[in-house]
Amino acid sequence: LSIGYDKDNFAVFKNEKDGMQTLRNMITNASTGKSKVYSPKDTLMVFFSKYAPSTDNNHPKKYAMFVANKMRVNPLTFKLKDITS
Repeated sequence: LSIGYDKDNFAVFKNEKDGMQTLRNMITNASTGKSKVYSPKDTLMVFFSKYAPSTDNNHPKKYAMFVANKMRVNPLTFKLKDITS
């Protein structure tokens, strides 16, 4: 769903809806073992460390904590495979 890449090689989407759908697809593939980058055994913390690494000026711990708080799970122990359970 990306329409290209920006100067830093980040995917660009036509709108927020397309970006969110791409993220949903990534998480679905990861949680079911269909991803080459993410594993069903990855915790939320590991997922966000790969998806949005701090080396790219992101805050993976903050992101993982935000999502974990919304889901009411522990970001250090909740695994992607548990999303489909």
